[in-house]
Amino acid sequence: MKHQDDPHKKTQTLQEFQREKIKLVEYLCAWLDAGKSLEELEIMIDIAAAGGMPEHARHISHEALDLIRQARKEGADYKEVLVFLQGLAKRDRLL
Repeated sequence: MKHQDDPHKKTQTLQEFQREKIKLVEYLCAWLDAGKSLEELEIMIDIAAAGGMPEHARHISHEALDLIRQARKEGADYKEVLVFLQGLAKRDRLL
């Protein structure tokens, strides 16, 4: 019997990805609040990647840092980044 793709599974995967990204931004922001710099976090991610972190996790981590970095350039804080990501997640659930 041939396996058929479930159209809802793709949506669930996207939602899981968004939740993972939101949790990651929260985690990174906690480190920033504790005094780490974006550069230090970037190094921590690269060290974890060298130690066996999956490539997709490294990529997502760097994307999250880029979001935070861009928000800071535009004068926003990490809470605004979280609200934005949560809004995207909510919008995608409604589609």
